[in-house]
Amino acid sequence: MVRQFYEGLMMGRRISEPEENLYAQIRIKGLPLPAREYRFFEYRLWRFDFAWPDPKIKLAVEVEGGIYTRGRHNRAEGFENDAEKYNFAMLLGWRVLRYSSGMIDSWSAVDEIKVALEGGIHPMSNGEPGLIAAIVDEGLGMRTNG
Repeated sequence: MVRQFYEGLMMGRRISEPEENLYAQIRIKGLPLPAREYRFFEYRLWRFDFAWPDPKIKLAVEVEGGIYTRGRHNRAEGFENDAEKYNFAMLLGWRVLRYSSGMIDSWSAVDEIKVALEGGIHPMSNGEPGLIAAIVDEGLGMRTNG
């Protein structure tokens, strides 16, 4: 894990303030610490900002920067590259959560990550309340009406 974090730094990628804030929140909440800058597919340079690669968890978190400034994630090529990466990750069995800096600042991101790490499931997956009920019960402020 540490090696992958430093590989990200050595590749010239600066760790963003929202990423640092989310990592601090994960620690404060006492959640298992993720791998950082985790390369999930050996044939591409794709990395997740945060990953819990245990096969029983396989959770990835991406912090989307520059969404208010027409950053890389909002331009056509960046958007398509991200879509390819996320779609491929999901085909490999990863659950991918994506967050803006505002979602991190409000602590809703770390609360949703907690639900996912605790086995939260989508309500339509088996007819049980699952994730939405957990979110409502925790008062995470997520809209449930679409």
